[in-house]
Amino acid sequence: MQDIATDITTLPDRYVAAWNEADPERRRSAVTRLYADDGRIVTPSVEVSGSEAIVEHIAEAFAEFVGASGNRFRRVGSTGHHQSLLIRWELTGGGQRVAGAGLNVLILGPDGRIGADYQFSEPRPAEPGAGGR
Repeated sequence: MQDIATDITTLPDRYVAAWNEADPERRRSAVTRLYADDGRIVTPSVEVSGSEAIVEHIAEAFAEFVGASGNRFRRVGSTGHHQSLLIRWELTGGGQRVAGAGLNVLILGPDGRIGADYQFSEPRPAEPGAGGR
């Protein structure tokens, strides 16, 4: 079993880097090191299980949210205990407003890799002047 104290300091940055990785082979390698073979990602709209499905899901998220948009995911905070981590993130880039934000709860397995990744997106902030009082 890995030391959770080590994972609390290194895993959040490695996690975010994998979601921002443009090169498919480096992304695959990073995901394989991060997620257990039977790991899963659970979002409000989808659940994927297993290494290959996770690699494909992260590639789709990269294409939709990062890709050519100039946006990147960035960690804005994290904490953890008892084989679990909470990571707060934002999607932003190029001095633009935050395009998205959320938090992910990661449950680590005995080998220190992610067994479950529960993802929660926060509502997008309203655009200035868009129907507010």
